[in-house]
Amino acid sequence: PPLDRGQNFSSKEYSFAAYGQFNYGFDVGIPIDGLFGVRFVNTWGESTSTNYRLLTDPVTNITQEVTETGTGRGNYTDLLPTATAILHFTPKFQLRLSYSTNVFRPSFYDMRPFFWVNTLDANPVVYAGNPNLKAQREYSYDVSAEYYFGRGGAITLAGYYKHASNYFYY
Repeated sequence: PPLDRGQNFSSKEYSFAAYGQFNYGFDVGIPIDGLFGVRFVNTWGESTSTNYRLLTDPVTNITQEVTETGTGRGNYTDLLPTATAILHFTPKFQLRLSYSTNVFRPSFYDMRPFFWVNTLDANPVVYAGNPNLKAQREYSYDVSAEYYFGRGGAITLAGYYKHASNYFYY
């Protein structure tokens, strides 16, 4: 068996996704073009994992391994928008702006409903999961100023800001 006995699980996952986008372009003294889009994702499934733990009988002081099985189900729906804009100040100088929303789900391993502690070790390590973890969401803002010169040269200055919620800590 693996050192971390909570690694044993089986799962089924299904996903449906659809995406639509709208391209645009107009001139308000400077040409602006870009797109708006949205992705719809529905993910559902179930996972079964096995917990192994040591249990010591207080009367006999005999330690034996106990095996438990747990099942969890989930259904996640996400609406993930994106938008971009390119402002063409001159044919050689432009400003790009973008926004997007991303989602990152915890792995089945992270969501297992059990823990394992080998209390017989001198320095016990706890291996644990959390079935109540929520997906990490990230809101991304990007901007870049681009100047093109010659046959293939470019000078670019870019920055970004990413805001994550429900961040996973280990």
